[in-house]
Amino acid sequence: MKKQDYMKLIKSLCGKFTQGIVIYWKNGLKVKGYICDVGETPSWDVKKNGVYYAIIEEIEILEEPKDDTVAIAHNPDCDSIEINMTTIPEKITLEDGTIVWEKKSIT
Repeated sequence: MKKQDYMKLIKSLCGKFTQGIVIYWKNGLKVKGYICDVGETPSWDVKKNGVYYAIIEEIEILEEPKDDTVAIAHNPDCDSIEINMTTIPEKITLEDGTIVWEKKSIT
């Protein structure tokens, strides 16, 4: 995925912090959750410097994945998933089905 397309994904999540979202991945994983943070990795992390991410928390698994390519972090407070360049979903919607972002098909 081109960086400009990835940035459209990240920007589409800004301003949606109070809304529940549903995220669909290629491996079949489908979750409902809430955006906790959208940002850029800190400058001290030279391996990931300049990489943008989104953290989704309060995860509810709606459909189980077929493999473990997208990991859910099981934290004491709540489960979470990080969206980054290696965990790009296929589609993100609001709970009512409104499409927030969808991966472009390569034809």
